[in-house]
Amino acid sequence: MSLAYNSKGPGEATPRWTRGMASRSQHVRQAAWSAGPCTRRGTVPRDRGRAAVWYRAAADQGHAEAYYSLGIMLEDGDGLPQDLPAATAAYRVAAEAGVAEAQTNLGLMALRGAGMEADTDEAYRWLSRAAELGVARAQFMLGSMIANGRGTSPDTALAV
Repeated sequence: MSLAYNSKGPGEATPRWTRGMASRSQHVRQAAWSAGPCTRRGTVPRDRGRAAVWYRAAADQGHAEAYYSLGIMLEDGDGLPQDLPAATAAYRVAAEAGVAEAQTNLGLMALRGAGMEADTDEAYRWLSRAAELGVARAQFMLGSMIANGRGTSPDTALAV
């Protein structure tokens, strides 16, 4: 299948199949997001530093999953220098946008006090949200918190 393009000027072309899509910025955001995993995982030549650039570009365009991916890279020091406060901030943006895995990671960071003050109440809130969305790791940690009375009253019946 070949794609037909409309010329937009020197060096710019837009596939005709994109007509009716919301905006060029959405294309840029999605393209930047798509390039991140390719360069991080090695679908194209692996370059984690370049992946971080693509994730940052998508995050700057408001892509919540890109914030989550940046958070992972910042937390692990993978392609970027490890920066736990920046990882926490990236996870928070993604978590507030509803990314369940980011909610889990933010809850775990709040529980450990990694990149932020330890806060069992905040950990409980984020892990609860992620658990409601079906994240098994969040469900396990939330059950452990409930069983041990961290962030809530101990309740072994509820923990199970």
